Amino acid sequence: MPWSAVFSPVIASVLCLLVAAPLGASEWQSRIVGGSNATGNVCPHAVAIRLVGRDFHCNGALITNQDVVTAGQCVYNGNVLRNASEFQVVLGSLASSNSSSGSTIRSVTAVWPHPSYLSNARVNNVAVLRLNGTVQSSTSLAPVQLSTADAAVNRTCTLCGWGANSTAGRPLATLQRLDLQIQPRNATYCTKANDNVALLIGQICAGDLTVGRGACNGDLGAPLVCDARLQGVLTIVGGCGALNETSIFLNTVTFRDWINNRTQTSAGGGGGTGGGSGGGTGGGGGGGAAQAVMQTWVVMMPILILLALK
Repeated sequence: MPWSAVFSPVIASVLCLLVAAPLGASEWQSRIVGGSNATGNVCPHAVAIRLVGRDFHCNGALITNQDVVTAGQCVYNGNVLRNASEFQVVLGSLASSNSSSGSTIRSVTAVWPHPSYLSNARVNNVAVLRLNGTVQSSTSLAPVQLSTADAAVNRTCTLCGWGANSTAGRPLATLQRLDLQIQPRNATYCTKANDNVALLIGQICAGDLTVGRGACNGDLGAPLVCDARLQGVLTIVGGCGALNETSIFLNTVTFRDWINNRTQTSAGGGGGTGGGSGGGTGGGGGGGAAQAVMQTWVVMMPILILLALK
């Protein structure tokens, strides 16, 4: 029997896996495992970022009456910066739908990713969106102030976001909340969550080490709030609620100056790149899974071709 007949099914299977993996990673941007439905005004700063004409895309936090902070990954399509006109933000609602009763809907006029953000590296993973018009604060809709100091280890903070409560589920329609504890940055489980790389100064490790409670599958942009102030932006989910698994957040204290500078910047007629200085390196990456798949593809391609030709 020729080698091609033996390996053709294997080659086909490998190709399917390599192609499908990055699609799965980008399709679901919000999952919280073991959380509970948010009620009342628990997370009035939480916003749902949608792509126009499509479904839920990312989480974010309202930080002024016209500005939202989220993960840098959320404003890119692969390595291409999305235009501001592609985004729609749902505010003041426990539902991520743009047709939910009582919600406030805003288009986006400007998108500012951190100028040093790299999609294939875990640094500067933050972006600011400028809304089309200010929003009125209420009990269900209010900006959250940025924290001015690092949170102490073991401090309990709250993560809010939309998404599935299991690794195999679909994103939920109702906002979820989950309490997490700040963990030591040098803990083994924090390094593991960060792809076995030591955390940078601009990163926070947080999680509930109990089985079945944690962020999962790219819950990008979800705000971590400690003592009523925004402490972090979720960038790396970790182990989806498994035992001794944590998540990695961009530290908003490190990037406070850059974020504040963006909120004071004129939109200048529409969104594209950001610019400006301030803020340090650190924060989460996001291109890790897709990059790993691409590296595997580059290595495997010559081998697969040779096997197919024999």
